[in-house]
Amino acid sequence: MVASAASAASALVPARGHELKPLHGLHETVEFFRTGFFTSRARPFGVGFLGVGWLRKTKNERTNGYPLYLDGGASWRAYTGPDDVRRLDRLPVDKEVAVEAVPEPNNRDDPTAVALLYQGSRVAYLYRSLSRSLFGAIRAANASGYQVLLHAKRVQRLGGRNTIEVRVGPEVRTTPTSSNLLLEVRAALAADLYYWLNLPPQERGTEFFELAWIKTDYQDFYQERRRALLRDDDSLILPCTFSTGSREANPYGYRPPPHTTPKHPDIGTFADVRAAGQHIGELRTRHSDAVQQILSGSDDGGAHLERWPNNIELRVCITDSDGRLSKSSEPFYWQAERREAERARLDAN
Repeated sequence: MVASAASAASALVPARGHELKPLHGLHETVEFFRTGFFTSRARPFGVGFLGVGWLRKTKNERTNGYPLYLDGGASWRAYTGPDDVRRLDRLPVDKEVAVEAVPEPNNRDDPTAVALLYQGSRVAYLYRSLSRSLFGAIRAANASGYQVLLHAKRVQRLGGRNTIEVRVGPEVRTTPTSSNLLLEVRAALAADLYYWLNLPPQERGTEFFELAWIKTDYQDFYQERRRALLRDDDSLILPCTFSTGSREANPYGYRPPPHTTPKHPDIGTFADVRAAGQHIGELRTRHSDAVQQILSGSDDGGAHLERWPNNIELRVCITDSDGRLSKSSEPFYWQAERREAERARLDAN
């Protein structure tokens, strides 16, 4: 287990560059959360640099702090430009290495670029859609005395522009058409890193962790309300409450055929999620353990909003009977491992 809901909320701090101060009370307004370290700015998806024009004020801006491995549940592909291909080629294939995530505020092509360095040499960059959100969080970690490291692998591109997928019987084989090795990194969203950084030291510990987030149901019907909370951020953690009684209004609206509209659930089979006065999601009985936990009296927790290209996803973490939020215990999979696990699941069905 990790921090209580109240102490977790008190870890929130104002916007980047502002003096740190605690947030008092779990259910403060979302405006404070928006200006706090749990939010991160989004921008259009794409490459965040051109591979040229990279400038640093000093010869080496890397932080020689305490090593902090950003071992989250996400795995992302990085971009290696023409200037860095030879250095990437020196990395072993399909073997884990550690790369340092280094913000480049003086990069004239992208002032929020995040370079990935292996043994001091740049081998890739995070894509712009990720670097913008993580740039400030990594700098905050550096300012707190941490050197942010990512576990990484040099892997074969899966289903990319340089591969052709050929179905042979029940299998799908990837046939390379040219050199298609790239860097894959394990990391976390900015909101999760900010959350961890701003926990009290005795609750934070020395190793990064994420909370045990649960993806909610019927995501499509709550997009407008989530968009109003998220605005132009790309991820956001804020306190939430859960309710299991009758609803004042139908959250689904009406969708003409051939679309279907969910039926109103029976009392005791669902839990609604509310944050900042808004009904932003729900859990159904497929999350029976979570619903039962809420029915047993755990009526508050944390809400995690994450922007994807076509939707805003909501996940929640529920406090236990002691008012604490749980750490994630989910195993981590690289993209190839996740793909194989999905194939095995489909084959089993």
